[in-house]
Amino acid sequence: MEPRNQSPSTQPKKIDPENVKLIDWEDFEEELARLWSLSSALKEAQEKKQTLQQRLDSVVQVGFVLDLW
Repeated sequence: MEPRNQSPSTQPKKIDPENVKLIDWEDFEEELARLWSLSSALKEAQEKKQTLQQRLDSVVQVGFVLDLW
């Protein structure tokens, strides 16, 4: 049986024991809130990047058409 093609995000990642962060149960809620906040900020930045990329693509297309005219 051949291995299935998996995207990089679904492939199991090797865990480096040197980089494992253990948190106490008492700190779990705070860490979860921090990760949620970072995740939200990342999503917002990715959406902004996509919007800017679309605007840039439009400007480049208009500039290209004007150069040909």
